[in-house]
Amino acid sequence: MSGKAPPSSSSPTNVPPNARANAEGVLNVTRLGVGQQLDTGLYDQDGVLLLAAGTVVTQDFLRLLRRWKIRYVQTWKTPPPIKTHVVDEATITRLESEMLRPDFTRLNVKPLDPARRPRVTLEELNKRAARGAERHASATGDMAEFCEQLEKGGKVSDRDLYRIARDFADMVAVDMDLLPTVLSLRSSPDDYLYQHCVNVAALSMVMATQLGLRRERVLEVGLGGMLQDVGMLRVPLAIRRAPRPLTPEEIKVIEKHPAYTLEYLANIGGLPRDVRFLGFQVHERIDQSGYPRGRAEKTIHAYAKIVSVADVYVAMTSPRPYRAAHSPYEAIKTILYECGAGRYESTVVRALLDCISLFPTGSFVELEDGRYAKVLRANPSQHTRPVIQVVSEDLATEYGVFDMSQAIELKIAKPLAP
Repeated sequence: MSGKAPPSSSSPTNVPPNARANAEGVLNVTRLGVGQQLDTGLYDQDGVLLLAAGTVVTQDFLRLLRRWKIRYVQTWKTPPPIKTHVVDEATITRLESEMLRPDFTRLNVKPLDPARRPRVTLEELNKRAARGAERHASATGDMAEFCEQLEKGGKVSDRDLYRIARDFADMVAVDMDLLPTVLSLRSSPDDYLYQHCVNVAALSMVMATQLGLRRERVLEVGLGGMLQDVGMLRVPLAIRRAPRPLTPEEIKVIEKHPAYTLEYLANIGGLPRDVRFLGFQVHERIDQSGYPRGRAEKTIHAYAKIVSVADVYVAMTSPRPYRAAHSPYEAIKTILYECGAGRYESTVVRALLDCISLFPTGSFVELEDGRYAKVLRANPSQHTRPVIQVVSEDLATEYGVFDMSQAIELKIAKPLAP
């Protein structure tokens, strides 16, 4: 491949000379320059097209390569085979035989009565949420470091993960609306995988607490939520961050990641088996439509049933390269529909609603009288009547706070777009 400047009376001066691929068709990205016109298409190491032939290289494209940590590109379309080792079938079968007993797959829960939920004042909730947002950012950074060590194959400690889980459990013990409020403040698509793991852990722990699980079990659910997607580290970045819907072949690669997760977690000493198995089963669905093994309700671990719902909600409400974030209301509606279709356990979906309501914390709504409001906290017994704060039309100025379970004259007309 050669780099030639587009026709112009003043060709760019920063186009590197001799920007050619080597004999194997590989090109160091430092040989690319702004204004360079490509003779051939550029592909990543997995054969995904990055830039088509005839396109001019832009500063935005180079910035994207740096963000994705792509140092080399290639000029062929067919990728080399992905060299990955999937945990063997015998190991999975043995683990399933150990973990798929009725006491592991059945949710023996006693949901909390709304009157027993820990609760602080709204002023205190907001103060703690601001501090919690800092801890959430720190947890995301810790998760990134953990994953980096996991990728390198070095010695990995789960100490920081337990600390994060304990921090989240402490927040839940103060006020069960605290973590949903913290999650409504997050916004950082660049570290999606790490933040996704942390967010799923946080929401899963609130749901597990609402279901009446004791603290030890809540911590295990949180750890499982944090670790359930680490197998995605072995999925090529070009697939994980593809700015378009995935092809059927790419989806098959994605569906291998639970086995990669299981393999990663097997190398972390002292990790409870429930946590490891949860990571393998989070993408299963009780109607057998999930993956990697299409298991039915009675052969899916109880923890996985909790984390799977949290995982879907967090994924839907987060922006992805190929779509904007769905509104929390849209995510809840989709989950309710799929629950009705038999995909999720109704007890778990009810716990999600009890924790964040039909109009989740941090979202905005329009009232029937034409005013706008921000949702401040859930009312577990009345999913359509949360605690709200009326705001101005530009959503910037705050007015009165109303508990809609008490202010019966107020009704929500519709959610507002994000």
